[in-house]
Amino acid sequence: MQFRKRFAHTILESCLWLFFPALIPLTVQAQKYTLETYTAKTGLPQNSVNDIVQDLQGYLWFATQGGAARFDGYEFEHFNSLNGLPDDYVNCLLIDHAGNLWFGTEGGLAVYDGTGFQTYDEGDGLVDNDVVGMVEDLEGNVWAWTAYGISVLTGDTVLSYTKGDQLAGNMIVDVMVDSRGTVHVATFEKQGITSFADPYRAVLHKRKEIIRDMLEVSPGEIWYASQDHGIIVQSRTGEYTLGPEEGLTDQVVLCLLKDSQDRIWCGTYGQGLFVYENGRFRNVPSQFAEEPIARELMEDKQGRIWILGFV
Repeated sequence: MQFRKRFAHTILESCLWLFFPALIPLTVQAQKYTLETYTAKTGLPQNSVNDIVQDLQGYLWFATQGGAARFDGYEFEHFNSLNGLPDDYVNCLLIDHAGNLWFGTEGGLAVYDGTGFQTYDEGDGLVDNDVVGMVEDLEGNVWAWTAYGISVLTGDTVLSYTKGDQLAGNMIVDVMVDSRGTVHVATFEKQGITSFADPYRAVLHKRKEIIRDMLEVSPGEIWYASQDHGIIVQSRTGEYTLGPEEGLTDQVVLCLLKDSQDRIWCGTYGQGLFVYENGRFRNVPSQFAEEPIARELMEDKQGRIWILGFV
């Protein structure tokens, strides 16, 4: 089981530099895929979508550079600093076990319980205000990471870790919680994966590859999306790679998802989306002239796959 924000029959897009983005749902019907696009013209606060989650009531939430939006399937409701967010630039979202919604912004964290916001920033112990990702572990602790390290909110305590605290580097790319409760932290500028047994105990595993995403496919089997080496599989019997021989013709893999039908989806830099079934990958083409850069995947409760990417 993968304890992360993620996707299923729907495609999403964001903008990068001069690229214009869109939000695109992808629906799978007997191996056929239909696309639907959402932008600021159809109700988003802003076109650059950074993250997507679905809450316990079924609403979809989108993080953008102009605030957050809640989508009921028909209309978008906007949330920004006027409602209590620390900053309008929202990087990431998280639904915790109690159904509270966490916002990671450039100005710190905010927790929304349905009525109001509670905020956290560097003054409360965060390693940095610009929070780019979050996960919740099996004990209910929230891990919030930045370009300068990671912070753990454990009840009323905020712990922070940086390079030297068993992290290979400060710039964190991805964090995953496995089925045993171990928290895996992958870093960028100095490659490595740090495994936290709990918020106080960690072991560093140095690596040569840049790991962009991590997915526990089954207990004891973790897939790593690597920047130049396809997918690296770590199992109880050792490591091996998945690449062109298995049909994965793009070696720059940015994100992974296991959906409710046990298919493995991966987003790549140059060739868009791939799906893994029966031991083989196949490419899922889009309607664009050039395949989008797929960098984040999420499955909703209706079995739709949302892809956050760049066009």
